[in-house]
Amino acid sequence: MKKLTAGLVASLLLGACGAQTKTPTSSAPDTSNTSMSFSQKREKLLTYRKADEICQSDSGNCMLWTNLALHCERQLAGEVTDYQKPCTAAEEFRERVTGIDLSSAPNAYVF
Repeated sequence: MKKLTAGLVASLLLGACGAQTKTPTSSAPDTSNTSMSFSQKREKLLTYRKADEICQSDSGNCMLWTNLALHCERQLAGEVTDYQKPCTAAEEFRERVTGIDLSSAPNAYVF
């Protein structure tokens, strides 16, 4: 399992928390999820996953994972996002914070 660098974690957490970027003048699609609040990201993620397949807390770890998981699901649905391999990053992060390798195991999303 790869370790996330502090800079990567910080940038992902800022994206997860809905850090605002300069609004483009063109109507380019949002590839970074930054225009959504954490609760909006969670609601959007529920369009792809069941409630027991996402974390439910308001912790920083849950915010970061939610952002990664949303990028993953959007890419699997054919959308373009600004992260490479977000599915791998989301799963590795979930495993690291929970200590549970199998995503379908009990408590795999309790963080």
